[in-house]
Amino acid sequence: MHFLTLVTVEVPKTIENEIQNQEIKQDITNIKKILTEYDDKKDGIFGNVMLKCQLKHLQGLQNTFARNVNDAVDDYLDPFGAETDNPKYIEFYDTTDDLKSEYETWNVTAIKMPNGTIVSERSDEFNDKYVVQDGKVLERCWGQLKTRKSTKRTKRMKVIKDYPINKIYKSFEEFLKTECQDSYNEKQKSYGYFCNCNAYYDWYVIGGRWPKCFLVKDSCMEYSIGTRDSEKEEYEAPEGYKWVVAARKKDIEWKVLANWKLECAKKSFKQLEEWFKNGVTTEDYYKVTEKGVECFGRLEYFKGETLKNYLKRNCMDKNGKYAFEPYAYFKGEEWFESHSSWTTKKDDVYDNAWQKELAEFIDGLSDETVLVCVDCHM
Repeated sequence: MHFLTLVTVEVPKTIENEIQNQEIKQDITNIKKILTEYDDKKDGIFGNVMLKCQLKHLQGLQNTFARNVNDAVDDYLDPFGAETDNPKYIEFYDTTDDLKSEYETWNVTAIKMPNGTIVSERSDEFNDKYVVQDGKVLERCWGQLKTRKSTKRTKRMKVIKDYPINKIYKSFEEFLKTECQDSYNEKQKSYGYFCNCNAYYDWYVIGGRWPKCFLVKDSCMEYSIGTRDSEKEEYEAPEGYKWVVAARKKDIEWKVLANWKLECAKKSFKQLEEWFKNGVTTEDYYKVTEKGVECFGRLEYFKGETLKNYLKRNCMDKNGKYAFEPYAYFKGEEWFESHSSWTTKKDDVYDNAWQKELAEFIDGLSDETVLVCVDCHM
């Protein structure tokens, strides 16, 4: 899952490094030239993909401020990464009690073998050669084509659903040897693994799936466009402004952003209303139902809804102070997420507690503080 997360960092006033800027721009030019000559059949699709990823990354580092933001976010988020190797943030997670509970309570798919023994579907003895499919046992890789196939031997095997695992393994120690994926740690004298128990992401990029977070004036010099998922280099913005994913609080044009989002909401309502009247949508993931227009199981438009009600339901009627709503934000060493503030009502209206919480947080920031939109994956 991807989560739009607000990270705030302090970045000194930028002194532009034009030499490094030009070096990066030259690298971008070189990669673009290589990509125009790239032959997937000859050079391989993987290499093409890697070059495009490198290009997107470099495009977000073309000014000194963006590079400084990149470094500051790296430092800030290091304690919260699942893949960090920093010993300060890693601790041993003991799974012995969990494993004992699994041994005592687990029911698994078991197979009665031709010789009468009963084994777990997950055991190497079975899983290396066979697979359960539609309630039957098949050879996993049969013949020269290595296909799945029912054979005389597999027909003599019987699948048993919901079989107690402690009947397969007569002792907890035997269960651990065969089923346990965690290692035994001699120093800790228990089973488990080392991890960052305070992790909120396994990887992240600045911007990513959200290239249009903040609007700043075209004349603004301290900004970052981050690493964009899309190959688009520019996104249409109100005249005199540009889309960025990181900027100082004082440089973000909050009112312009709010007005833009309000106009987008009005256009969305008009489109949803038209789809409902026509009984058909023109975009994937949306579908018309008796109650309205649905997207991923949630009604985006209700039958008979007015524009006023639609805007109010989406907390757009008063043009939120900051017109920005990430899924979560970091404050010091704490992570705050929207689920802690949202409440679902019978008419599917979400209250604005989360917007108020965000507004209070942003209000408390210095005008010089840099707001960064981060695409966190977990």
